[in-house]
Amino acid sequence: MSKLEFVPNPAEESEGMNHSGIAIFKGSAYAATARECGQNSADAHQSIPVEIKFDHTDIPSSELPDLDQYKKAVSLCLENVRKLDDDKGITFFSRAQKVLEQGRIHILTISDFNTSGLRGPSKEGTPFHSLLKGSGSSVKDSDVAGGSFGIGKFAPFCISELQTVFYSTIYQDADGKNNFLAQ
Repeated sequence: MSKLEFVPNPAEESEGMNHSGIAIFKGSAYAATARECGQNSADAHQSIPVEIKFDHTDIPSSELPDLDQYKKAVSLCLENVRKLDDDKGITFFSRAQKVLEQGRIHILTISDFNTSGLRGPSKEGTPFHSLLKGSGSSVKDSDVAGGSFGIGKFAPFCISELQTVFYSTIYQDADGKNNFLAQ
């Protein structure tokens, strides 16, 4: 079973429910997700045509990685936003608790083909790191690649009831070896 890692936050940084990267795409979440993911896939093309597949499925909630730990994190977040009297946070995390208690979870899988994948490893200076850990930055393998502000990566979060996105990729390292990476 997969385990989620919730990293410590000794600096006590916080992020509210008004994240500008997510808010900018709220009005056109599906179109923005298709456009932004399509742009990323096109930028990583290896051959033509690049193919992008969108699949919407439901899975048993028990298949969500580390469901119990996820529920605990949502519960702690709800407790925190209640202390702060944050209405948006209370609404979001209350809804998230209900979603996690349902028997099934909606999943949108976006896959691309004929691309180099999301090049890793998850270290600074790679597209994988920029996408998942960077802020206000973009690492592209081409000077003519679209997107360079690191904002488009937030579009998929708009269509997730839990504002949660899992990424996986197969990429070739400098030695030509295929590697699998997920986060």
